[in-house]
Amino acid sequence: SSQRVLGLCERVASEARPSTVADLGVAIALAGAAFDGATLTVRVNLKGLDDPVYAARTAGTLDRLTGEITALRHRVAQVISGRTGILA
Repeated sequence: SSQRVLGLCERVASEARPSTVADLGVAIALAGAAFDGATLTVRVNLKGLDDPVYAARTAGTLDRLTGEITALRHRVAQVISGRTGILA
């Protein structure tokens, strides 16, 4: 999952060899894009459901995950930026 990939990136970002820091930036971009695409699909599909309770509960879960993923992306980007001087 995107969250797992981002978590792995966070774990290794401060210890990664300098030559691989850019690869971590690419990994967070791709994992983030995968999450964004999946989120869009889920949100669109939720609108077509006949069960408003399930849709609301799922939307709440998605909102929580979105917040967690956003924070995780930011933390990894900060480490990359700190190591390279380039905004990730």
